[in-house]
Parts: sequence; C-alpha cells; structure tokens
Amino acid sequence: MLAITIFEVGIAFTSIPHNILIVVFIVLTIVKAYYIIAFFMHLKHEKVALKYSIILPFILILYLIVMAIAEGNYLNLVG
Repeated sequence: MLAITIFEVGIAFTSIPHNILIVVFIVLTIVKAYYIIAFFMHLKHEKVALKYSIILPFILILYLIVMAIAEGNYLNLVG
C-alpha cells in the first residue's frame, strides 16, 4: 500500500493529462481498497458467499455513483 501511495503522489506532480490521471487514481484506489479488504480485514480466505455479500453491494454502489454522475452531467452534454 505504501508503494501504491508513493506512486500516486509521484504521478500527481507530472504533466500527464488530467483525464488520464483521474482514471489512474480511480484504478489505484480500487487496488488499495482490495488490499485493505483482503488483508487488513482478513477477508481474503473467507468463503465465496461472504465475498459475494460484500462485493455485490459494492458493485451496485459504484453503478449508482456512475449513473448519478452521468445524469448530473446530462444537461452539460446536451446544451
């Protein structure tokens, strides 16, 4: 996690385009969330049903966030 965080801080000060930087940060944040859930919360070796009971709501919440952002930007795209 430390290496990922150092990498995030390092690329924050580069001249990479803003859109690409946002995607990279989102992907790295999801990777860090996986490590937190798997190792710090000790869920890596749990049964499949428990994993799905955690992953499914997470996916649905991500879908809700994406749809809310898309709908919020709808007027900006049309007008």
